[in-house]
Amino acid sequence: MTKQAAKFVEPAKSQMGFVAVPGVGDKAVWEPAKQTMHVLYNNHILNVLVKTADPEAVKRQRAVTLSKAILEQMAE
Repeated sequence: MTKQAAKFVEPAKSQMGFVAVPGVGDKAVWEPAKQTMHVLYNNHILNVLVKTADPEAVKRQRAVTLSKAILEQMAE
């Protein structure tokens, strides 16, 4: 979590079809119905779609990997 977000952001919670994903950006959730990872990072929202025929857990892990790679580039 960025220093700026630490004051304003509570950890994500799994609810209403969203699954909280700790350790990605300031806050992140996986939306299984849309195969999409939604990430809040330093007042920006990143949406990563993973449209593959893989099992749900693999899709989510791929979204985490892609999100972290993009956030790393944004932080530089």
